[in-house]
Amino acid sequence: MKRVPYAILNVGIYFVVQMVPVVYMLATGSQKAGVNATLISFLVGALLMVFFSTHLKEPLAVEQKPRFPSVGAAIGVGAIGILVLLFVQGIVSNIEIVFLHESVDSQNTDAILKIIQANWLFTLTTAICAPIMEEFVFRRSIIGVFGNRINFWLAATLSSILFAFIHMDGHLLLYFAMGMTLSILYRLTGRIWTSIIAHAGMNAFVVLVQLLLFVH
Repeated sequence: MKRVPYAILNVGIYFVVQMVPVVYMLATGSQKAGVNATLISFLVGALLMVFFSTHLKEPLAVEQKPRFPSVGAAIGVGAIGILVLLFVQGIVSNIEIVFLHESVDSQNTDAILKIIQANWLFTLTTAICAPIMEEFVFRRSIIGVFGNRINFWLAATLSSILFAFIHMDGHLLLYFAMGMTLSILYRLTGRIWTSIIAHAGMNAFVVLVQLLLFVH
């Protein structure tokens, strides 16, 4: 499979996965049904993207000649990336509060936490399935396609802007910074699983901390 059809396929899967729970909830009138549909659709979407990733035959510029090419390095950089993401999140969150007067609260996170409290299986969606799909779409597909045509930094900037807007959370600077950090991690190893590990680890840590605070 060539890179453009591959990217379009991933974006299409991502769009369908996002729409299925909404349509199902509107059809049934049940929020619980919508949550269950989200669990299933996100799991299927993530598995499909992993499957199709093995069928990409056209090389991506960002995956050529990485600084840390080995599998072990890719895993290690991903693990370190969790800490880096948390550090970036803390810095940018403070910038938003002090200079942009943004609220510290995240509507997106609050909504997810309420769902998780009602259904703990939803943690799988937040910590694993969503990061897998977002990395395949915003990093491997968008940077992968545009990175073969334009400078990596321009491709990463475009990807991060889209990543920020898709979350519809108001914290555009925060999500943009996270997107750029994940893009750099991806470039360092040339392996998408590096940014997936970092993204999933950060999500899991944030959800765990917020749940502990929320409960108490």
